[in-house]
Amino acid sequence: MNLYYVAIVVPEPQATGITRLKEEMAHRYQAKHALKSPPHITLQMPFRRSSDAEKEISRVLNHLALEMQPFETLLKDFGFFEPKVIYVKVDNHEPYEKLHQQLRSRLLSELNFAKKETSQRFHPHCTIAHRDLNREDFYLAQKELRERHFETTFMVTALHLLKHDGKRWQVHKAFPLG
Repeated sequence: MNLYYVAIVVPEPQATGITRLKEEMAHRYQAKHALKSPPHITLQMPFRRSSDAEKEISRVLNHLALEMQPFETLLKDFGFFEPKVIYVKVDNHEPYEKLHQQLRSRLLSELNFAKKETSQRFHPHCTIAHRDLNREDFYLAQKELRERHFETTFMVTALHLLKHDGKRWQVHKAFPLG
């Protein structure tokens, strides 16, 4: 069984700015786990499937992507899920919520995902620290980042299927929008 998730991967050069923030969290707070995946906005949490299922997953993602039009995303400033997650905020939730809802519907109906495998609650964001960030460091970083400004924009032009290689997440396939 392989481990996958579906996301919007932040393109270059904007991804470099997000990676620098992740590296800063790793250096200052020993929160390195976020570096195991490219900068992204998760649409579907990790799930396990056999390699045989990849063809059908790809078919469903490709059809969904073709129905969506590219859209602009503004990543601006920082948000927090206490007591472990620090992220860059997605300013325009609407296209992400629409995409998430359509993806979830297809995973349930076309790929026979169980309801518990999909998230009903959805808050688009781009994580820069989580899991291995301890509570004390979370509050130190939160205090500092509330005073800091970060902003970047990019065009979302594809959905991405990521696959875990045993050490880190890799972009496995991209599905162009429109």
